[in-house]
Amino acid sequence: MLDFFVPEDDETNATAVHKQIREQTKDLIDTEDDKPFSQEEIASVIKKFNPKKAPGEDGLTSEVPLRAFRSFPSFLTEVYNKCLKEGCFPKQWKKSSIVPIIKPGKEDNRDASKYLPISLLNVVGKALDGLMIDRIMHHVHSSAGLNCKQYGFILQRGTVDAVMAVKEIIEGNLKPDCTSVVSLDI
Repeated sequence: MLDFFVPEDDETNATAVHKQIREQTKDLIDTEDDKPFSQEEIASVIKKFNPKKAPGEDGLTSEVPLRAFRSFPSFLTEVYNKCLKEGCFPKQWKKSSIVPIIKPGKEDNRDASKYLPISLLNVVGKALDGLMIDRIMHHVHSSAGLNCKQYGFILQRGTVDAVMAVKEIIEGNLKPDCTSVVSLDI
């Protein structure tokens, strides 16, 4: 089951694209745009976590970093800003516990594919991840980096919005009684 869910990361079988990505990750990206995380940013991310969620490999629930932040906000801020400045995501924070959950209807199957692997990540790593995601999303939304026709993976926009946009195009420009639509989901 472990081989199925966590295959070896063998560099000898890497494609040209994977080799290029590996090389790019070795270079530290240092831009003047990397402003330090504020205590408000960190508090916002940590407060979003559900304290009832199962802990990761480190055994810490979200309550622990929240209390630590309330007691020593400058310490955690300094730690996360050091990660940002160094371009480092500590390996210990990437460790997870994998819990296999049997997929519905696959109970009698003997194959490892009958399980859905749930990775329980360390909460301090999830916080750094959340800080980075918030920064990226802020940049994308504030710099008009998204096409106005982007519906997937955007808050407050979804499939219904996409269908309504197609409906408006058909009603405004085409004859509704003889229109065909082809959809491709990649």
